[in-house]
Amino acid sequence: NGEITGYQIHFTNQSNLSPEKWSTLDVSGTAVDATIEGLKSLTEYFTCIAARTSVDEYGPYSQPVNITTLTPSFSVNAVTIGSIGGGTAGLLVLLILVSV
Repeated sequence: NGEITGYQIHFTNQSNLSPEKWSTLDVSGTAVDATIEGLKSLTEYFTCIAARTSVDEYGPYSQPVNITTLTPSFSVNAVTIGSIGGGTAGLLVLLILVSV
């Protein structure tokens, strides 16, 4: 528990791996977007996100999203669209937007 202090974006082009073994990109603070560099063109990737809290723990992974790149990189925007409950015990709802 604790306040959200950042996110960890997990991504891979190997569907048989669990998210713990995917590549990661750490996003600090209250940033609402991040760019994943160095991806292969015309390749299917799987991505999910986990929130990091002030007690340096990660929440559960989001459901994976499948993306096929058209260019060498794509941008993932994590946007808070609402919360259920209040304080640090509330449930955070995230929407992942992808720009190609």
